[in-house]
Amino acid sequence: MNVLEPAHGAPGDDGSEVRPAVPVRSAGSLLEIEAVPAIEHDEVHVWAFELAASTEQYARCVEVLSSEEQEKASRFVFERHRNAYVVSHGVLRALIGAYAKCPPQSLRWICGPNGKPALAGDQAGRLSFNLSHSGSRALLAVAGGAEIGADLEQHRAIEAASIADRFFFGAERDAIRTALEPDAIFYRYWTAKEAVMKGCGAGLSLPLDQFGVMFQAASRATVQTRNPALLAPDWTVQTLAMDEGWSAAVAARGSAWRVAPQGGSHRSAD
Repeated sequence: MNVLEPAHGAPGDDGSEVRPAVPVRSAGSLLEIEAVPAIEHDEVHVWAFELAASTEQYARCVEVLSSEEQEKASRFVFERHRNAYVVSHGVLRALIGAYAKCPPQSLRWICGPNGKPALAGDQAGRLSFNLSHSGSRALLAVAGGAEIGADLEQHRAIEAASIADRFFFGAERDAIRTALEPDAIFYRYWTAKEAVMKGCGAGLSLPLDQFGVMFQAASRATVQTRNPALLAPDWTVQTLAMDEGWSAAVAARGSAWRVAPQGGSHRSAD
């Protein structure tokens, strides 16, 4: 099922943009999840959730983490960063475990050269995923093995034009400079570019000014690359409808795919 919501003020085929609207769930509700819908070949499932957790829920997240993840969590200096890592990765394991039909603590990851995780062992290649968190929320994209990336950002006050001048592709800089709301346009491009970078697994070896995202409408973009050896030109990006003050995007290879938001049509109250 693909839930769509019109976004005010952004152009689409009929004059109004349409973006997938992703409901925001509580972490506790997802830790209890037992079954998830099957992923169709042309789908990317997207889950959004709050990072707040009770003491009991936090302990449950710690229990399902690997020893390496627990050790990494212990190295965070600030408690808020440690809590965000533990809860986001605990929910990640709960959801991927539900997709793979195996206990969350039994999942094994391997990391690519730039740190992008993938399933290992018996589950290798069956599912692909990408996790992002910002502020008090996280976003998880899941596909049936296709290369994907996701990014979530909570808006904050920035010097949008200055950052764009330093790091962005030419057409992106122009769009931000001339926008009536430059910060909002900046975050649209920033999340799109981050999703592509995370999806291809190149990390910081792919500078932001070496590729551009080109929006046909405000919600869907193609990619132009100056370095095809690091980034293939067949990536596409889909932006997501989030609450005011938040931006998010998903990227995948090819164009014959769609976002399927998960978690119901309303914000969870639990």
